[in-house]
Amino acid sequence: MKITILCNNSVKTFCSCIAEHGFSAYIETDSGNFLFDTGKGIGIIENAMILNKDLHNIKALILSHGHHDHCGGLEKVFKYINKPLPVYTHPSVFSIRYSLKGEKKSFAGIPFRREYLECLGAEFRMITDFTQIAGGLYITGEVERKNSFELPEKNLLVKSEITGEIEVDPFLDDYSLAINTQKGIILLLGCAHAGLDNIMSHVAEKLYLERFYAVIGGTHLADADSNRTEKTIEALNKYHLQKVGTCHCTGPEKEAILKTALGDRFFFAQAGCEIII
Repeated sequence: MKITILCNNSVKTFCSCIAEHGFSAYIETDSGNFLFDTGKGIGIIENAMILNKDLHNIKALILSHGHHDHCGGLEKVFKYINKPLPVYTHPSVFSIRYSLKGEKKSFAGIPFRREYLECLGAEFRMITDFTQIAGGLYITGEVERKNSFELPEKNLLVKSEITGEIEVDPFLDDYSLAINTQKGIILLLGCAHAGLDNIMSHVAEKLYLERFYAVIGGTHLADADSNRTEKTIEALNKYHLQKVGTCHCTGPEKEAILKTALGDRFFFAQAGCEIII
């Protein structure tokens, strides 16, 4: 089993990949190959070619949530592979989303209509529950926020499908992927908007786990306060993580804190990085 980071904010040393503010991972398993997110769309095709990952061979695509830095490469991927492909995601993935910086509001959702992507070959499979999509691969579905420190970010907004009002985004579509390996469960994150502790608790409950082998991906700790950061480290230790590879929305300051706290168990999951089991 192998996970290769195709898109990320930074690139592995001596790697010729393109860096971008986005995330994508190529997953190779006994059940086939899968693509998790597509980045912003700047480097997904070029990076896959540089890293010798053939996107034509993927069995399905999984979208972690409906933000442009995770779904912006959808058009390029479907035009490149030029064939129908299942896309696992949540019914609210096409919600109209915004990012607020000061008083400036920027569009942050998927930059394509569902109908357009379907014309390119996307076969959307909208799922809300914890679901096995292939041998040893599980999507988390909706993750309940149970703790008091992983709260929705007030600067990430969504247009309510019920009232039409702009409100704080609950991120019901925040998916992660649990992968069963010979060393244990690997949890692959997009941005972990639901909170890493909440996500690990959710997966542990569904799969009757007391430990994970690894957590890889964005943790959305960049703007987290010290309490949330400390509680996240406690959660990682609670589940006896042997490997923690962070990137994208974790932020360099929080990555330094995680590296100090976790020591050799920590690594930077940069574009070009390969995790082999």
